[in-house]
Amino acid sequence: MNSITANEKIEIQSQDGVSSRITLFRNDCEEAIVIICMPAMGVWASYYEPVARTLQLSGRHVVTADLRGNGESQIRPKRGCDFGYYEMVHYDWPAVVTEASRLFPRSQKVLLGHSLGGQLSTLYMSANPGEIDALIQVACPSVHYRGWPLPYSLRLLLMTQTFRLISGLLGYFPGKRIGFAGTEAKTHITDWAHTTLTGRYEPKNATEAYEKRLPSLNAPILSISFSDDPFAPKKAVERLLAKFPSAQITHWHLAPGQVGLDSLGHVAWVKKSEPLVAKMSGWLKQVVE
Repeated sequence: MNSITANEKIEIQSQDGVSSRITLFRNDCEEAIVIICMPAMGVWASYYEPVARTLQLSGRHVVTADLRGNGESQIRPKRGCDFGYYEMVHYDWPAVVTEASRLFPRSQKVLLGHSLGGQLSTLYMSANPGEIDALIQVACPSVHYRGWPLPYSLRLLLMTQTFRLISGLLGYFPGKRIGFAGTEAKTHITDWAHTTLTGRYEPKNATEAYEKRLPSLNAPILSISFSDDPFAPKKAVERLLAKFPSAQITHWHLAPGQVGLDSLGHVAWVKKSEPLVAKMSGWLKQVVE
């Protein structure tokens, strides 16, 4: 029988010297798979404790990690402290995955990425084939503006390009004051706005051609999207999945009633994840367990 154990905080350091702490939710079975949860933009890892606990009780180890500049990360975006997608994918994802492998050397590894966390996970996997056994994406679209119908597509384009200008002027993005995401790094917002405009993942400073690597990503991918999520509509999610023709893709576009709930949304699903974890478990048993 699976049981709840106290979570553990473990300090990690990325290769460029930035430190953070991950949170570990151990399962009783040492050889259980380990699910590594990567957050959405502006959402701290601590928010995901309910889904981590549910996954833990379902028979898995779980690791939650913050995006650079958030939560347990030891740096904060400001003028003169800048980073973007490349620094997160090239330095932070490997640090988290390496620590998970050290803790559970005989366990298969699954990335669970929410929104931006799912997008960046595909970049990491495309550049590091074989490191991850499967990927679960939740509410994870391509942010290319063409994935939204008019007039929302133009609003998204205007918003992201305006945020890019604000970030350039201030040297960082004051999301908490504006009311969108958190305090984010200038290049983080620049990378996001670039993908919204072009549909391509071409992070500033990158030494990897991620966009060219994505078609060769060959792994099982489960994408879960919700009918009541305006930030990840079905068409936008499908545009992202179309970048991975070599992957083994399963896509569930769920209405809340299909899992016995009144709402799911872009972030609220985390607080009521039991029916989603039950469905994920069936998929995991088919592909990696």
